[in-house]
Amino acid sequence: MAELLYENRVEHIFLLLWDLIVFYVKSFIYICEAFYLSLLPTKFRNLKDVKNQVVLITGGGGGVGKLLALNFARLQSRVIIWDINQEAINSTIELLASEGYSCKGYVVDLANKEKIQQTMKIVREDVGAVQILINNAGTVCCKPLWDLQEKVIENTYAVNVLSHYWTV
Repeated sequence: MAELLYENRVEHIFLLLWDLIVFYVKSFIYICEAFYLSLLPTKFRNLKDVKNQVVLITGGGGGVGKLLALNFARLQSRVIIWDINQEAINSTIELLASEGYSCKGYVVDLANKEKIQQTMKIVREDVGAVQILINNAGTVCCKPLWDLQEKVIENTYAVNVLSHYWTV
């Protein structure tokens, strides 16, 4: 019985070592690939052309969403932003306008399925079908789970998980 346990332990150690070797080899390969691609000029890479494509960015009023909107506008995409905050939407629209780009913004509560569907219908009528969807919006609660109210948990789940299904 003791010999069986010992053989099992040795086998597990070899499997662990094999997994570590595979992990480090793959990591090395991906790091080399990333380094190579960082040196390769973009004109030689096969990048997706997003010119004139309708790009919808949720949470586009600030942070990463605002920067994504700016970068897609620079790539000559037709940018649509959704945010829960009208002032943030206006700020992004002004930023893009200051660089000579246009953008449409809509106030949307991503926790509300009906509001998402209504706004998506309006977007289709105003701009056309969305070709690129970036679900950037999210909400966090910086408290332990047991300190959260049920309503906060439901809102977080609705925005961070369910809205991804409703926006498609």
